[in-house]
Amino acid sequence: MQVHPMKIADIDKTAIIYQGREISFPWLHAWIKAFSDLIPVGHGDRVAIFSENRPEWICAVYAAWQRGAAVVPIDALSSPTDIVHVFNDSMPKAIFTSKVLEKVLLDAVSSGARPGHIFVFEDLSSLVVHGGRFSSALSDDDAALIPYTSGTTGRPKGVVLTQRNLLSNIEGIISTGIASRDDRLLSILPFHHTYPIMTTVLTPLFLGATIVMVDKPSSDEIITACRTYKVTIFVGVPRVFELFYRSIMGRVRKNPILFMFFMLSRSLDRLAISRFIFRRLRVRLGGALRYLVSGGARLSPQIARDFAALGLPVVEGYGLTETSPIISFNLPRVIKIGSVGRPLPGVEVKIEGGEIAVRGPNVMKGYLNLPDRTRDAIRDGWFYTGDLGALDQDGYLYITGRKKDMIVLSNGKNINPEEIEGMVLATAACVKEAAVMEKNGRLFCLVRPDLEALKAANISNINEFIKWKVIDEYNRSVPDYKKISGFDVVSSEFPKTRLGKIKRHLLGSVVTAAKRSERRSKGPSDEVFTALSAYLKEVSGKEVFLEDHLEMDLGLDSLGKIELLSFIEKTFGMSVTEDELSHLLLVKDLYVYIKQDAVRVERGEVGWRDVLGADGVVDIDIYEGDLSILTLKAVLSLTARPYFRFKVSGADVLPARPFILAPNHQSLLDGFLIIAALPSYALRDSYFIATEEYFRSPLRRAIAPRMHVIPFDLNRNLASALKKAAVLLRRGKSIVIFPEGARTRDGGLLPFKKAFAILSKEIGVPVVPVAIDGAFRAFPLGSLIPRPYEIHLKFLPPVFPNGMDYDEIVGIVKRSIEGAMKKGVVL
Repeated sequence: MQVHPMKIADIDKTAIIYQGREISFPWLHAWIKAFSDLIPVGHGDRVAIFSENRPEWICAVYAAWQRGAAVVPIDALSSPTDIVHVFNDSMPKAIFTSKVLEKVLLDAVSSGARPGHIFVFEDLSSLVVHGGRFSSALSDDDAALIPYTSGTTGRPKGVVLTQRNLLSNIEGIISTGIASRDDRLLSILPFHHTYPIMTTVLTPLFLGATIVMVDKPSSDEIITACRTYKVTIFVGVPRVFELFYRSIMGRVRKNPILFMFFMLSRSLDRLAISRFIFRRLRVRLGGALRYLVSGGARLSPQIARDFAALGLPVVEGYGLTETSPIISFNLPRVIKIGSVGRPLPGVEVKIEGGEIAVRGPNVMKGYLNLPDRTRDAIRDGWFYTGDLGALDQDGYLYITGRKKDMIVLSNGKNINPEEIEGMVLATAACVKEAAVMEKNGRLFCLVRPDLEALKAANISNINEFIKWKVIDEYNRSVPDYKKISGFDVVSSEFPKTRLGKIKRHLLGSVVTAAKRSERRSKGPSDEVFTALSAYLKEVSGKEVFLEDHLEMDLGLDSLGKIELLSFIEKTFGMSVTEDELSHLLLVKDLYVYIKQDAVRVERGEVGWRDVLGADGVVDIDIYEGDLSILTLKAVLSLTARPYFRFKVSGADVLPARPFILAPNHQSLLDGFLIIAALPSYALRDSYFIATEEYFRSPLRRAIAPRMHVIPFDLNRNLASALKKAAVLLRRGKSIVIFPEGARTRDGGLLPFKKAFAILSKEIGVPVVPVAIDGAFRAFPLGSLIPRPYEIHLKFLPPVFPNGMDYDEIVGIVKRSIEGAMKKGVVL
């Protein structure tokens, strides 16, 4: 490949659009010359830049090169300690900064940094500019750029990139024809990273294209910039595209007709058709956007497919700071979703022991002042990336993980955490972030939910949602060795590099510290907050802060929230419904709500007897006819017994009504098995407390009362369901509650919830444990048709609540069922 000198196109057109101002190529050349005349540096010196993105940042880079100096870009979010490390390692003779960051820089200087001459961009506005033309004074092997790897572990290292390295990458990109001088590229990423400076600064200016700079990378700002300036190429990282994707898909999902067209477009998988269907979306984005360019980290293939279905193909690439940075990327006309494309012209890639190695003119000169690290990374001319990957028969590269991030389980299986994280994120739109780690030899996942999305979906019991609709959904789709054995819900953002890569060595601190930030406020000292925080501290055992989330930070589950509602009513003389509480899950929001309507502040004792109320308090209209359910019992007796060789025992232990039946939950057959097994005299007065999700269709809602079913929604009316159950028990009726709250995933028992124990103790009725065995094998989760497998059901000796607390009742009932299961249920 022939390498030309570093240049900026010498044409009279707009080079940069920034804050509504259009800056021409002649202006850019002139200001570079003015900056170059200002800085007292020569060939081989170094110039640092510590600033947010702005046109002057670009001028400073080329000004340093015009003097023959290398540029040391510093992250605008760096701390004084970070700056001291970079300065003392690279020894710049001058630094450019901005008024906003000048104080941070001076703090670094007072801590030992030696920056040489300091130039503040705002102070240079009065410079006399006489025109000129940029010309690099660097030779091909001179250091041009020394970025410091932000790194996911360890101390940042200076990466020495020569002018030849950068030019080879620029010309490799241009030779593919992916961009031209007619393009307008959206620039939103911080320039101190090699990926954005290469793709949204050096290459566009070399070509003569236009850079559209956006200060705040919000979805609205991005859409406005695309529409206003007719952006043709949008360069970003997965983190940005995920936000952009959520914004667009949120609107698509709200419109049933639009969503139907989206699903059609996705199934057809033809770009021309997708662009026709979603032409209005493209018009809203300016009508010129040809494709999105993603790099810096792995983009979820599902997001890439969905963007393509919207008529916005994603060109995904791969590279590292050490490779200037691009190694490979997909071309718009030959995209393979899931891959990072083919290597650039002149770049060689091989896979050695699963690791990706690269050779070519884009590979760095080495790490600054670290010869040993350089020798470890570059061997026989090949740079070993530390990434794991594979090449397909067409030469497309696939990234399978980071060598140092791979999790090796106790069973010897190697796990790529990024792969699992992508699958978890694809499971539910209500998850913002997921991070997988190893804990006690098993996979463990940190989940950061999208609270606004959960609120919009009326989901208030976050842990239950994450457990069953995210983790369980994922687990059911993978082999055993990839299953997540535990999770934790956190409210703080994960520690990441500026390009969105998780700093995995810091994840351990997220478990212990993310939930309880030291920056949280302890709240006001008025009597409302004092009473509320005292109660929350009492039930959670934790200090209470205004920013705390009732569930994620203070650990209140669905039953704990019901007790909280009772506390509010008794203490403040006001009523808050479960539905209202679902929108008041932050302590500060609940405090403000109570403060506005509190009648009094008088702390009262809260007990479940008060929560359940007295007979007649709840308006309950129950269907007392028994013809339908007894007819169903007759049908089930004729079919279940021969098909499943269904065996029932222990019915003689059933006490006088009322009582609570507490069966383990193996399959969707269980409710029908209880109906078939209960003696007719007991079935007539028995009612099933069941989750509402199985009774949402009009037909099922109509049938439910006749089958003695009382549906409830865990997020909206659990308290009402418990009160209805209490009324039924007081009226001499029996109820059936599945203590696990969900079906088993492996045939074993899930943790038991204490709702049945509360009812037993407070109403004074016995609990009859029921052991069901065989139903899981006959009709496991995910099956469509039950198969003929022998099922046993046994009624176990009743547990009377006298003198026991809730946990003791739960423990005895669970152990009783476990013991029967171990013995084979039917003796």
